[in-house]
Amino acid sequence: MFKFNEVEPFLIVAVAQVLRENTELFSTCRLQTLDIINRYVLLDESVAFPHKLLLPAAWIISYIYVNTASAIEKDEQTRYLNLYNEAINILEKDKFISKATSSIGTIDGTWI
Repeated sequence: MFKFNEVEPFLIVAVAQVLRENTELFSTCRLQTLDIINRYVLLDESVAFPHKLLLPAAWIISYIYVNTASAIEKDEQTRYLNLYNEAINILEKDKFISKATSSIGTIDGTWI
């Protein structure tokens, strides 16, 4: 699982400000984001959250947050939907990897 400070650099500034101040909302968005990511990449909770997934995680968090916010303009909603779709495209590239870890398999019994 990732922390706010790990994903914050990838968040849109306005979203980051709100989520920094509302840790409960961030936790809710994070759990939903992890659920979505796990549909594409099986995460191994015994290792650190893969750095390469922080950007798609930030885009998904932003999309989830914006869809819970009231009074958002259609252009903004489209912008966040596009980011969400791009995040899904990134995750689909890793779809066939069984676990997001630093090891890729064994050769003669040695993990590489």
